[in-house]
Amino acid sequence: MSSRPAELSLAYLCQLLRDEGLLSEEQVRELRIREPYLRQKLAKEHASTTQRYRVSPVEVVLALDLTMADGRRLTEDRVAEVLAKETTLPYTNLDPLKLYDKLVTETISR
Repeated sequence: MSSRPAELSLAYLCQLLRDEGLLSEEQVRELRIREPYLRQKLAKEHASTTQRYRVSPVEVVLALDLTMADGRRLTEDRVAEVLAKETTLPYTNLDPLKLYDKLVTETISR
């Protein structure tokens, strides 16, 4: 793999996801074609009167609700795993039920 860019771009993210077998060439082409529309749509959804919202490449990818080769949806967690692997950072899926198990146990037992 080539050196990592300083900032994550849609092209680089697509390359990582394609290299992991999570996106097909056709899906990458669709993302590149629809990127301007998706960015505009997502920015409007997060519009604020005080700040301009900066849409991330991950949001653009997830906005298409893509299906991976194995038939499962491409999720934020799966994208985070790929990014963690690329940056050699550990990845942990934070399950809210496990984080708040004591609270959940106390609430349900009432």
